[in-house]
Amino acid sequence: NAGNSAEGWGYVIFENGVAPRLESVEIAVPIGFFQVLFSSNPQMGDFFNTAFMSLPTITQGLLSSDGLLVDGSDGLHTQTETVSDISDVMTFEYQQRWDGMLRRELFDFIVKTIAIEPAGGALESSMQTDNEEQNAFLSFIMSIFKSAASSALAQADDRSWQSLAKRYEVGRFHLDGQSQITLSLAGHPETSTTIDLPQGKNSVIIQVRSINPQHISAVASGF
Repeated sequence: NAGNSAEGWGYVIFENGVAPRLESVEIAVPIGFFQVLFSSNPQMGDFFNTAFMSLPTITQGLLSSDGLLVDGSDGLHTQTETVSDISDVMTFEYQQRWDGMLRRELFDFIVKTIAIEPAGGALESSMQTDNEEQNAFLSFIMSIFKSAASSALAQADDRSWQSLAKRYEVGRFHLDGQSQITLSLAGHPETSTTIDLPQGKNSVIIQVRSINPQHISAVASGF
């Protein structure tokens, strides 16, 4: 309705900082000790066998500033306000998915370990010779191979919304008398940019992105 008309207003949409991300944490499980303990025919290299399990952990994102300052002529001075914090959304999603991710990673760990051990054992058997010292050395080399293969296969599901900002903010101002505005990061006045506003438009939207206190980019579109 007329009371909520966008005509005559400029709107600033500020993408502040970098969203949280999921990272893979690798956990080494020394299975060689148990293989040697319970094996009927243990090899020297078996003691060094290691399997790897990866679990995702959330790393909180960082803000560029406490907000975006908008300055122009005729005393224009305003600051954006927060409308959404992606950290809260992603943290909630991570907590909801944790049990499922843990079960999946445990299952993958078991399957990968079962798959790697017979393959490594078969290759090791095919390389055995009549020389006991050489066999011991080959067994040690194969234990390294199996650990490396296990580590390469252990990769957690760490997909995340890496292109998103940590916080989304908005602000608005009257277009009357404004041909240029200056945008600067709150607390970091040295990081600023001045942009020309499209003229002859009913409303203007300015999209601003900042990934750290030394960076700011903006583009204005008129409608």
